[in-house]
Amino acid sequence: SCERRLNLLLSAQERGLPPFLAATPGKSSGLMLLQYTAAALAAENKVFAHPAAVDTIPTSGGKEDHNSMGATSAWKALRIAENVVHQVALEAAAARWAVALQGEEKLAPATRSFYRRLAELVPPPGEDQSLSESVARLAQEIEEGRIGIHGV
Repeated sequence: SCERRLNLLLSAQERGLPPFLAATPGKSSGLMLLQYTAAALAAENKVFAHPAAVDTIPTSGGKEDHNSMGATSAWKALRIAENVVHQVALEAAAARWAVALQGEEKLAPATRSFYRRLAELVPPPGEDQSLSESVARLAQEIEEGRIGIHGV
């Protein structure tokens, strides 16, 4: 999952990256809170994955004792999809910082193009800063198909 990959990226000291991709480890928290956010979204998705029909309520004057709860199920599926888009955006923001810290020299041309687009949307590593606006912009770009598999 996105959250697990993000966790690996933020704890990649054995691959030469600082803890939490912090520009000054020990003095700044880096992207630690991005992983908290991704974990919260993953936990929320687990709740939304519980079938709505399990808690069905008799309807139609007691004539229908079981119903699909289709609208509720659709709403929950939409929320899961929105959460996954935000998790991917969190992961992409961390990838931007990881590449900035290690250098883009070894990136393939397509990956370099993707990275450069990320660099336009996400500020470089530095002192502790809020990335909420950057992550929101990334999520919007992903949702609209302007960045990702089909877009750069």
